[in-house]
Amino acid sequence: MPRTKEFNEQEALQKAVQLFWEKGYQGTSMEDLTVGLGLSRSSLYDTFGSKKELLMACLHQYTTQARQGILAVIGLPLAGKEKVALLVKNAIEAFATDAQQKGCFVVNVATELANQDIEVHAFTQNNIEVVKNIFLQIILQGQEDGSITCLHNAEDLAYHLFNIYNGLQVSGKMGASQAILGRMWAINRVIFENEYSVCHADGK
Repeated sequence: MPRTKEFNEQEALQKAVQLFWEKGYQGTSMEDLTVGLGLSRSSLYDTFGSKKELLMACLHQYTTQARQGILAVIGLPLAGKEKVALLVKNAIEAFATDAQQKGCFVVNVATELANQDIEVHAFTQNNIEVVKNIFLQIILQGQEDGSITCLHNAEDLAYHLFNIYNGLQVSGKMGASQAILGRMWAINRVIFENEYSVCHADGK
């Protein structure tokens, strides 16, 4: 009979995410993983495969959880510009409450490996498109309800929001305080909210 696994795979993945997040992929050894996850090498390989396969599983778990938080904002009864502001506020606050100031896990992995590893590069490119399309839904809603400018193309604004969303986390990781991040966002916020170029249902 096959052996029954005596550990929770999702919990083990979350521990692996934290290790890769804190140490980086290259800086995380197999010993770090076996000790951190509380698994033998054989159990680790049998469940997740190689170190690289484990990293990819971690990326999938992290992005799934991160997107749930973003999607939750879409369902709120708020104007488009308020949803954009809430997304950025949540990102800044999440970073500010992280004592280790690790930044975004996907951005960290992409910075370390995307130009060296085809699979990681493809994953990060797909993640950009998926998150951009989620942001696009909010931008389109805001242009429809008149709270977000039509001076710029909706998709361009969605890409810009993606850049801001990740860029603020990178700036924070480099030492920018929560107050500075908030001021950086305040400058960018007017790009979305320009009161002289909002869309109105009557076309005026």
